[in-house]
Amino acid sequence: MGVLLLASLFTYYFIYNNIYTTLADANAVIALNSQIGGETVDQGAYEKSLVLLATKETPYIIPTTTRDIFRNNIIEMYETKASTTTTTTVPATP
Repeated sequence: MGVLLLASLFTYYFIYNNIYTTLADANAVIALNSQIGGETVDQGAYEKSLVLLATKETPYIIPTTTRDIFRNNIIEMYETKASTTTTTTVPATP
């Protein structure tokens, strides 16, 4: 008899708690929906952000010719098939 009473009290508490929580959440949603207004979107800023995101996602290409800041010459680096780097110094033109 005690188990039956305990089970019915637990069922009553569960239904009471969930029904009133659901009703409170539904009222909150209805109240928030009545306050929402349409926002205007700046189409120019949106397009600019899309271009900037596309620029950010493109990989940066490292140039093969770099300048030697100590000798004012150009150093060219080439990858060979043996994965070694060959360095060639070209004199600067006056």
